Amino acid sequence: MNAKVFINYRREDSAPYAGRLYDRLVARFGEDQVFIDIDQIDPGEDFAEVINRKVGTCDIAIIAIGPHWLSATDASGKRRLDNEEDFVRMEIVAALQRKIRVIPVLVGGAQMPQKQDLPQALAPLSRRNAVELREIHFHADVNPLIEAIENCFAVAEKKTELSATPIPPAKDSTMPVTTTQTTPTTLPVSSTSSMPALKQLEVWASHRLLLVTGIVLLLLALAGFLMWPAIANLKRPSRPAEPTLTAQGDPTTRRMGQIEEGIRLRGYNLNPNPIGVKSADECSKQCEQTDNCLAMTFVKYPNQSGRGDCWLKSAVPPRSSAPPNFASSVKN
Repeated sequence: MNAKVFINYRREDSAPYAGRLYDRLVARFGEDQVFIDIDQIDPGEDFAEVINRKVGTCDIAIIAIGPHWLSATDASGKRRLDNEEDFVRMEIVAALQRKIRVIPVLVGGAQMPQKQDLPQALAPLSRRNAVELREIHFHADVNPLIEAIENCFAVAEKKTELSATPIPPAKDSTMPVTTTQTTPTTLPVSSTSSMPALKQLEVWASHRLLLVTGIVLLLLALAGFLMWPAIANLKRPSRPAEPTLTAQGDPTTRRMGQIEEGIRLRGYNLNPNPIGVKSADECSKQCEQTDNCLAMTFVKYPNQSGRGDCWLKSAVPPRSSAPPNFASSVKN
């Protein structure tokens, strides 16, 4: 699968929802197919070129729209969507210009912006059909979105296959027509006295070819018979260890370490769906009581007292910074 999807969001408006959505999409499609936080640009790089290049590798853009997405302002009080160098705006404009699938996702009770409320460059976004993700029905609401992404991936892969198929060159109707009439030529006639000798030579060559073929097949069969015991005794090489994982011992004899807030452990989920728990401490206990669990990441629900998703990990993935509603812990 070569198709990719990226999530566009504004941190102060919809970061918790974008984080939960990212984890669900990674669990379904894999970490290599889902991108988030592509607004991190190295010093000296051109904003527009970097965003166009990174968005250009994707086939689907998800635009997370929260209750303050439309009215967010910068330090000077100017609306951020009106700033042509705003990262969120630049990513959306790049996706619209490439004419890829753009899916608005409404979170936190937000409403779909109207055309008159948007800058001219973002006006086409108002015509895109949106998906709403509700807090208490989050996982149920995500399932239709995942199905829509799968359909988009299938279309993108089919287009890639068709573009890779060579098209035979069309016949040139302007080419001159050559006549099929040719001057008859006189073919040399072999002497009838040499025909029996030629037939005997053909029969001898045919018999010799069959004999050589039979000998080669016999030798190949004998070599395979002699080599089979050595082939059967070969041990299959063990799979190399994942280079990004932390060295681990027996999970059943280890205890959970300190819970770190604002830390996310991506990938290596034990289950395709998270466990609903009341707190990060309860998520840590779930991992401690699970034999194959080596680490956990807890994602707190927005606007709820402590409840959230608990992702159990079969290995210890690399640590990365995350919004404060994320918390992680590793078995010592």
